[in-house]
Amino acid sequence: MSRSSATRVLKLSVWAYAALMAAVGVLFIWLSTKPDGGFVKGFFQGGAFGLFALAVFLVVTSVRHSRRDDLSTMWRPSEDVRTEDASDER
Repeated sequence: MSRSSATRVLKLSVWAYAALMAAVGVLFIWLSTKPDGGFVKGFFQGGAFGLFALAVFLVVTSVRHSRRDDLSTMWRPSEDVRTEDASDER
């Protein structure tokens, strides 16, 4: 399995987990409307918020990591320091 296909499979599985968490979050929101109040309602509301936050985190990190696959375009502070030092020596 090449690196690009492994990365693609990993990204799809992360997106699937995020979609599953969002779906369970929607289910928790619906379940939180059933009880009148108390611990059970707060449990479902808190669980829904946590699942939504985790799903968003997974999607954002997946998108950010896919943009950073090409290391040649990354900016490194050490390259700027060396470039400035070299221009001062001339």
